[in-house]
Amino acid sequence: MFVGESIVLNGSTNDVGLKAAFFPRVRKESTDLFAVISFSELVTNQPDVPYGFKAGSVVSIRTNLDFAARLQVPKGSGFLLLDGNSVGAARKRFGALIEPP
Repeated sequence: MFVGESIVLNGSTNDVGLKAAFFPRVRKESTDLFAVISFSELVTNQPDVPYGFKAGSVVSIRTNLDFAARLQVPKGSGFLLLDGNSVGAARKRFGALIEPP
């Protein structure tokens, strides 16, 4: 699954947004789940320049979450993945609730 956009930055095409891939193997009492999740966003920063000079905006890609795991989830259970990095009060939080069948 991918929700986002593709942009050209420094001569290469980059996907920006939410990417998720899940590979489940359902068993009688549990689910083996291979999960790969990444979340990135565009960031625009105005660089500091001496008085009288003009500078354009600098665009970069910030990866907020990059996660890959193999999980064994018992039947009737699930898990919550929450970004726990708290740098700055205005930082966006990211969470994903996974509940296999």
